[in-house]
Amino acid sequence: MVNPIPVVGSDSSKPAFPSLDFFQGVRDSEELRGAIDYICSAIGAKLTLESVAAHLNLTPRSLERMFHHHTGMPVHHFIIEYRMREAKRMIQETNIEISEIAITLGYPDAQSFSRAVKKRYGYPPKELKRILKEKPKDA
Repeated sequence: MVNPIPVVGSDSSKPAFPSLDFFQGVRDSEELRGAIDYICSAIGAKLTLESVAAHLNLTPRSLERMFHHHTGMPVHHFIIEYRMREAKRMIQETNIEISEIAITLGYPDAQSFSRAVKKRYGYPPKELKRILKEKPKDA
């Protein structure tokens, strides 16, 4: 099983990118690095396997195989994981409205975003924010 995607940095002036240290063979794959960089920089867009592959001039199948080989997960799982990690970070560390976080992370509306957050973390965003404020950041 692959470790969860750690998010590094909390400088709000630029997005936090996942650490790639846990990817096996990542140093050998510029295409993988390109895929991850693109996903992280375009997280607010409607990302699909096809759109990421087209950006890298790869076929969807070759991107999926390469991504799964190096990470142990399909591209769409990485996109969801990254969005949820960023959602949690933004909910905890900023005062940005939930609807704006939703749009920033590529959700069509606040309701879809709230459902995704509740499914992942067990609480809707506003309640998650309250809970996270009560806990120390490293807990």
